[in-house]
Amino acid sequence: MPADQWVLDHLAAHVQQHGLGADGVLFHREGVPFDSAKFGYELRAARRRAGLPESITFHDLRHFFASALIHAGCSVKQVHAALGHKSAEVTLDVYGHLWPGEEDRVCGAIGRLFRPDELRGAKR
Repeated sequence: MPADQWVLDHLAAHVQQHGLGADGVLFHREGVPFDSAKFGYELRAARRRAGLPESITFHDLRHFFASALIHAGCSVKQVHAALGHKSAEVTLDVYGHLWPGEEDRVCGAIGRLFRPDELRGAKR
């Protein structure tokens, strides 16, 4: 997945401090990759350290990530790839309501198409 320099710098600092685990995994304990139980334990511990409510789950963080991508203007295809959904249809079913401005585009589409050129400001 693409990442900007800020993210890469922080990941590099993490690797510098902790190294990589077996098969190059990022999150591990003494080289052994986290299984789902260990990942959940570490996530709960991080949540406590951050002062977040216990109701915050991994899926809430994933939803926040998807929402941030959409808010930044990423396409359905980009969000689909970042989340690893089986299809873009899954992404749209879950997050379609978050893409802004679609109603305005739909409402004005036919009017813009058939409006006389002088009203559209179009130049030929």
